[in-house]
Amino acid sequence: AYVECADIFIALVPYVLNEEKKWCNHSTWIARGWCRAELWFHMLAGKTDTSAIIIFSEKEAKFMLALEWLKNSVVSGDFTVEADRFVVAKLAERALKRKISKLKTSGPVNKYRFYVAHQSKMLGQHHHDYRLQA
Repeated sequence: AYVECADIFIALVPYVLNEEKKWCNHSTWIARGWCRAELWFHMLAGKTDTSAIIIFSEKEAKFMLALEWLKNSVVSGDFTVEADRFVVAKLAERALKRKISKLKTSGPVNKYRFYVAHQSKMLGQHHHDYRLQA
């Protein structure tokens, strides 16, 4: 719900040592399942501007490229509690269906077609083979 209300998504991903003496950065952030989920829900939100800013340090930040988030499926993320994977997968599926439904009724049609064509891959599901029969 808070993701729908946010005007912008900002991820603070500096190179730091955590309490467990492990180094964390952008790579460890994007590998985490719940972090991916937050980004996904922002990108699938029902708004026109889904800008995401990644802040690496006090001197380095960048806008995330439009489709960069799709490289990281929520279901293939790292989860401390394995049961969370199923919860996040269901939430992502619901968010994606809502996005597709909105695009179907109000467009643009090219985005609607994109999400319909890629939904299985986005959700980590097996895709159907659509080859023509001879």
